[in-house]
Formats: sequence, structure tokens, C-alpha cells
Amino acid sequence: RDSDVRTVADLRGKRVGVGQEGSGVRLVADRLLAAAGLDPADDVTPVPVGIDTMPVRLTQGRLDAFFWSGGL
Repeated sequence: RDSDVRTVADLRGKRVGVGQEGSGVRLVADRLLAAAGLDPADDVTPVPVGIDTMPVRLTQGRLDAFFWSGGL
């Protein structure tokens, strides 16, 4: 699907999967949003879901974007 999101700052006003509360994904999402000048609680609509449901929600149009991080 086409998206107008090209940078983290473009997430303003979007529904964003940010990981579950207290997760590493949530920590990374909050820090990246803040680094882009966005307030994670006010400038995006944070959706606290896990990676097991984020891709499906994105394809269903229930999320505009999501964060994911993983280790090796």
C-alpha cells in the first residue's frame, strides 16, 4: 500500500503500534518519536500491541505504522 510516511516525524497524527507497555519495543518507539520531535503520548495515537498482531492490523487498516525491534 502507498504511504505518505517517509520519516519518523511523518507519524504525527497516525495510529502507531508501539509495543506493549514496558517492552523493549515501547522503549525504542518512545525514544525514536521523541528524537523526531514528537511527544509519544500526544503527537501519535499509540496502540500498545505486540508484534504478533501488528502486521495484521496494518494490513487491515487498523494501524498506519508500527515499531519493531529484535536482537540477534
